[in-house]
Amino acid sequence: MLKRFKVDSFGRKYLLGELRKGNSYAQALLETTRIQGGQIYTYLPSILQSAKAKFQDGILTLYDSVGMSGEDLYHQLQSACSTMLYQYLSNNENGYVIFERIGRPKSPIIQKERNPYFVFRDEVYLFHSHNSASLSTVEECMRKSRRYPLIMGLTSLTDPSIEVSPRETIDLRTLTMFAERTEMLVVGAYDDEGYILWSKLSANIESFAIKPK
Repeated sequence: MLKRFKVDSFGRKYLLGELRKGNSYAQALLETTRIQGGQIYTYLPSILQSAKAKFQDGILTLYDSVGMSGEDLYHQLQSACSTMLYQYLSNNENGYVIFERIGRPKSPIIQKERNPYFVFRDEVYLFHSHNSASLSTVEECMRKSRRYPLIMGLTSLTDPSIEVSPRETIDLRTLTMFAERTEMLVVGAYDDEGYILWSKLSANIESFAIKPK
């Protein structure tokens, strides 16, 4: 079973470091979102006493060390995270989940991309909205997201009439709006074997938190 551990002090330093490695959305988050506030936490097996494993290190061996299947727990965490992202979109009419992606707009692999994406300058971002997402497509975007850092943002636009279309090139105003309205971040940790999460204090965490199974 997964348990939520608060990691405010050491987790915040790691989070800021990962955002500094990210693309323009991550840089806009550093400039416009009060990352110094909010809550930072992770999910690990409830049998563990703390979450003080190094965020840069893998944790599958840590699972094995307490007599649990690392592979099973890894897939459980992946499934729980994708479900959380999908539930957020299902419950938010103006909601978007943004995934930083490696690739350039004119590259063949991006041109063949089936999932919605938008372009800012020369950067590609996979995304899903309230109207476009299914659990399977959210899972696919998670797999295709950039790693080191892995950055996924749960955000919204102010009005249903303001909509980002697939393959649209957005301007700085829209990117800044996405950053300013970010309610939650999911950032890769533990050598891509887990996550840390940041949430605004005002966000209703319980409505779309990862549900232990």
